[in-house]
Amino acid sequence: MTGGTGAVGPAVVRRLVAGGADVRVLTRDAAAPLPAGAERVAGSLADADALARGADGADAVVHLAALLHVVDPPPELADEYARVNVGGTERLAAAAERAGVARFAFASTINVYGPSAGRAPWTEADPTAPETPYARTKREAEGIVADLAGGVVLRLAAVYGPGMRGNYRQLLGALRRGLRVLPGTGQNRRTLVHVEDAAAAFALAATTPLPSALYNLTDGRVWTFNAVVRAMQQAVDRRPSVLYVPAPPVRAAAAAASAVAARLGRDVPGASAVDKITEDVAVDGRRLIDETTYRPAHADLRAGWATLLSAP
Repeated sequence: MTGGTGAVGPAVVRRLVAGGADVRVLTRDAAAPLPAGAERVAGSLADADALARGADGADAVVHLAALLHVVDPPPELADEYARVNVGGTERLAAAAERAGVARFAFASTINVYGPSAGRAPWTEADPTAPETPYARTKREAEGIVADLAGGVVLRLAAVYGPGMRGNYRQLLGALRRGLRVLPGTGQNRRTLVHVEDAAAAFALAATTPLPSALYNLTDGRVWTFNAVVRAMQQAVDRRPSVLYVPAPPVRAAAAAASAVAARLGRDVPGASAVDKITEDVAVDGRRLIDETTYRPAHADLRAGWATLLSAP
């Protein structure tokens, strides 16, 4: 496994170990803590010898490691995205093929579809239109996995739950502190998956031949942004109501504030933060549920956000 010490990886390792699997985890950091029961393979996606050691005798490879999405990445990161997300996948896939690995489960992203813009939820049959270096390199890596016998691509929705960081956790913290005003209408859509449900899907793909080679990995629902906010407020025991204000003036004010802050050597959220709140992301995850034994166990958003609060 790659990415076993990241955000989703530890939950996947725990799930596999609990099912009786022997798990090897590729790690660049020799001191990084591993979930109980996992064996360390020191090295990186650029280390052919380490990849060969990790794949030798394995029944499956779970590939979670990636250079992750960042807001407004600088142009110089483009080569790094390609090196890690495409080149690393290519080298790992080659090592798995040479070792005769039967299954290869790859973590991609629903961001490969691009914005939903109010249309029907994206399905696996729809064309992709990735807009960021992260999404573009993930889509390119999908093609590498598609050429593997036993290759399965799981396009992850936004993952939430224990261990998660990023925009949703920041929003949860702001709501906990009493945030009551947000840009937009709240009716834009979001697609989520709890980290434990994501782990269950990857464990399934690693241990069972699946009928198809491509699945959207979600909780089986499409939520409005306001439903997500209400669930967060309930989880932090805040009154479940928020005032939504028109996004364009908020975006303009955020852009101006960010420009002023930059001249003062400070970093504050700009227009991209408003765009992130108001974006529409609707993806259909029913195929994985219909074709396999995957059943999301975290359909209650309030309880799901509460699991994040209870984690360190």
